[in-house]
Amino acid sequence: VPPSSAKRFKKYSAHGLRKAAATALAETGAFNQELAAITGHKNTKEIDHYTKEANKKDMADNAIGKLERGTKGDHRLTNTSQLFVQSPSK
Repeated sequence: VPPSSAKRFKKYSAHGLRKAAATALAETGAFNQELAAITGHKNTKEIDHYTKEANKKDMADNAIGKLERGTKGDHRLTNTSQLFVQSPSK
C-alpha cells in the first residue's frame, strides 16, 4: 500500500474492513464457505449474519418486483389508483 493510501485507511479497523468485505461478498451471492475462505472466519455460523442480511435484501427486492409485475392476480403496485376507487353508493 502506498504511503498516501495508508493514511486514508488508518481510520478503519481490521474488524471493520473484514465486516465490509463479508457484507459486500454476501450481497454478491457468495456462499458461506467462500466468505469464510476470504475473511478467515473459522466457523460458518459467524458468516450467517452477513448472508442472512443479504438474503433479506434479496427477498425484499424479489417481493417488490412481484408486486410491481402483478404476479398474483391484479395487485400491481403501478395500478394502486384502481385499488382505492370507491364503488358508487346504492
